Amino acid sequence: MDRNLNTGEYPAGSILKEYKERVGFFHENVLDESPPEFKVTERTKEFAGKCRGSVRMRAGLFYTEKEMGAERKKLLSVKAP
Repeated sequence: MDRNLNTGEYPAGSILKEYKERVGFFHENVLDESPPEFKVTERTKEFAGKCRGSVRMRAGLFYTEKEMGAERKKLLSVKAP
């Protein structure tokens, strides 16, 4: 980045400086952090069709935590050839 490491400031004309001034904050390490944990439930499936995003998610083609546990158990019980 083009930030001064001693002061933590961005030079004048920097896109990041403009963003920080307009929005009020800039989280530099956002890509290094893990996303928050959440459980996928039947309610998640119910509302997934109303949100923008993945076609697979909107169509409800994903497992809830309970369904994934059952599917995982079934797949792990099958003997490998």
